[in-house]
Amino acid sequence: MVYKRLCDEMGDREITIRTLDIGGKKLLPYLEGTKEANPELGLRSIRFSLHHREIFLQQLRAILRAGADDGKLKIVFPMISAIDEFRQARHAVEKAMVDLARKKLPFHPSPALGAMIELPAVLDIIHELAKEADFFPSGPTTLFNTCWRWIEPMKGWRPIINPITLRFSDPCTASFRRQSRRILK
Repeated sequence: MVYKRLCDEMGDREITIRTLDIGGKKLLPYLEGTKEANPELGLRSIRFSLHHREIFLQQLRAILRAGADDGKLKIVFPMISAIDEFRQARHAVEKAMVDLARKKLPFHPSPALGAMIELPAVLDIIHELAKEADFFPSGPTTLFNTCWRWIEPMKGWRPIINPITLRFSDPCTASFRRQSRRILK
């Protein structure tokens, strides 16, 4: 219902919907087993969604149905750190489409699929990811926190110009441009 209202209110403007970002401090009270020893880096965001496949598929079906009449629907997956995570997420979108088609329900046939650039690990797969994802929103705050938050002397330190995100952005941008992919701010 919320996704449909969003799509209706946006008209023909571009709509980007981020999939569930559960984990860390954001827990689902009705789902057992969501507390972990290291919740910030454990089973959260895309890993949570891939682990709880039915919750993920339910969200994807809702997004696809809501955007059935919208030509500019985009779905972005948070905290991608491995190419296999992106591929599994893309496969889940394809499965959600098959499910909806089987039920003869209207849905968006080809949403753009993106990967949030939030984790340093993505640098190792950036060239592959640039070939497969359609767009790349960046999450500089998450990226910075992931790099520095566990180093005790760095807690609370926030430079105006973050050297990590600056160093990180150059190879990412070059890969995206080589593949003619969009970077969203």
